[in-house]
Amino acid sequence: MRAKSLFFFVFLICLIDFSQAQDVPEGYSYRRNPRPERRQRQKEEIASTPRGYIAVNSGFGAPVGNFAVNFGTSYGNYALPGQIQSLTAFVPVNHTNVGVAVMIGVHDNAYDVNSFVNNIQLTEANANKIYLADGSSDYQETSILAGVFYTIPVKRFSFDFRLMGGLLVCRLPEVQYEAYIPQTATAAEQDFLWNSQPSSSQAFAIDLSAGVRYSLRRRLCLMGNIDFMHANVHYASYQQYVDPNGNLIISPMTGNTPISLVNISVGLGFEFGRE
Repeated sequence: MRAKSLFFFVFLICLIDFSQAQDVPEGYSYRRNPRPERRQRQKEEIASTPRGYIAVNSGFGAPVGNFAVNFGTSYGNYALPGQIQSLTAFVPVNHTNVGVAVMIGVHDNAYDVNSFVNNIQLTEANANKIYLADGSSDYQETSILAGVFYTIPVKRFSFDFRLMGGLLVCRLPEVQYEAYIPQTATAAEQDFLWNSQPSSSQAFAIDLSAGVRYSLRRRLCLMGNIDFMHANVHYASYQQYVDPNGNLIISPMTGNTPISLVNISVGLGFEFGRE
């Protein structure tokens, strides 16, 4: 679904650019070369005029700090590298290098349930109990951010810097694992099951980023960005535990987990703010 959305935005940008390319003044000849002074004026505009843009980006999201920690036996952390897709825009203020930036991002990071269960096994006092991972869902984060933007145009390149803040909606993963004590001559096999339920939470997030754009013809641009995003998410959920006798015990789970990501992405955009 995300791939289809990304394709749609790229197609929309190309369609807008194509329609503008067809808007040729009456009487214009493609054989006519622009006058030297006009070419010089266009080069000066490209070199000195800040350009706004709207773009779609896709890339790689690497968890850092405590979000990537893969030790301990408490719920949270254990995030693995994942994907990011985003829609970004920058609008210059009064044709200056400063403007307003907005970004809507969708992030997905798997949960390292195998490392989590292995660490529980290492801390288990009963050497006969064997733990197994049954599976987990992913961390799913959606960010809606806005802030300030500063750009430095150098001919066809633009060096961009953003500082943004806003809302992060995070869905924390479901984590399932089990354990058993093998059957012996004097005792039957005992089975245990744990299921930590998923939950959703909201938090304030900050994002600091830097990027570079290259202006193509017909207002299109290519870009690369690196972002650091951080939020401290509070969660409130519960864990279901089934003992060997089939008794169900429900225990609350509350706490805080950091969501820290370094995102590296590339994108295709449509520029405005210059002729």
